[in-house]
Amino acid sequence: MALTYKVRVNLIKIIRKEICAFNFRLWEQALESTKLRFDTEESLKDSSLPTNWKVEVHDRNLLRAISENGLGFLGKLKDNRDYEFGGIMVKRKLLLRRVEKLCLHFKQLLPKFKRLNEKINGMKSGDKSCGQTRIDLKKKFTKVNIERDLEGNIIYPIVITPTLQILNLGIVEWERQNYHSEKNLFPIGFKSLRKNTSMVHPNKQDEYICEILDGGQKPMFKVTCSSEPNKPIMSMSSSGVWIDICKRINDINGGARSKVTVSGPDRYGLAEPGVQ
Repeated sequence: MALTYKVRVNLIKIIRKEICAFNFRLWEQALESTKLRFDTEESLKDSSLPTNWKVEVHDRNLLRAISENGLGFLGKLKDNRDYEFGGIMVKRKLLLRRVEKLCLHFKQLLPKFKRLNEKINGMKSGDKSCGQTRIDLKKKFTKVNIERDLEGNIIYPIVITPTLQILNLGIVEWERQNYHSEKNLFPIGFKSLRKNTSMVHPNKQDEYICEILDGGQKPMFKVTCSSEPNKPIMSMSSSGVWIDICKRINDINGGARSKVTVSGPDRYGLAEPGVQ
């Protein structure tokens, strides 16, 4: 079963922000306990991994490959000598399962090593190197059917609901703070199709292409109505662009509302459990 977008993002987040941060500091601190748990014949058999699999080599480079390239790179690790996988021929699904187990293992260790680092290094609570990421891989999300090609690439569109399709999940921008918030991510290149009341033809339906563009320090939100393909609406906020659309819909349909409120993340599909 394909992982939801939010779970995939959380996996990458804990790998990049915690396990691999500061030149694999958490990894090195927890190496012995990790080997005791994962570098056993029983563990390798349970994960369907070859007997020559080594935690300190292959698990480390597995996480490094994801940190540097994303989860889509798992399908390219077979016999990949750049990541010391020469002679290692493991299917993508098995690698993904291994990654999930490793992340759950490190999630359980985070509080312990956070306290240890605070004592040794005088780290302030909330330091980005350890203990910051909150992740619950066991949390249940709406199941979304995501198909992939032979190389592991997502086949679009992803149908979320009868009125919402994801055309591109985009790329999460970690460095610029305005591209993510406590509740939402705004991936650059994200594109969705939303069916909604037309803002051009009264009492009709239109398709709206919703996009998130690189706007520099802040993301740019662009929505294009199928009835006006050459007149996209753009704003520096997702709610702002949809408020403009809803005002036009209200006007052409004779609405009497003086104030229009709408959730941009909801209209974009970013708030859908199956997308998160």
